[in-house]
Amino acid sequence: MLLRISNQSNVYSDEIKQKKINIAGVEGIYIPNNDGKVTVTWMDSGLNYEITYFPKVTRKEISKRQLIKMAESFG
Repeated sequence: MLLRISNQSNVYSDEIKQKKINIAGVEGIYIPNNDGKVTVTWMDSGLNYEITYFPKVTRKEISKRQLIKMAESFG
């Protein structure tokens, strides 16, 4: 698992499947497969947050809902 907080926004290729999600009232993006990683990213108060899960490294799976709940805990 990787958490990244930056003042720069992320840009993802249009070829990467992205789904808009709601994180505690803030629009975010869920990326189910970004080179084998699962990512949730959102902007809040001028900061870009990104949580990346590496399923090939960890045996335990984390669902989309669990990642969103984790993201909501930063609010």
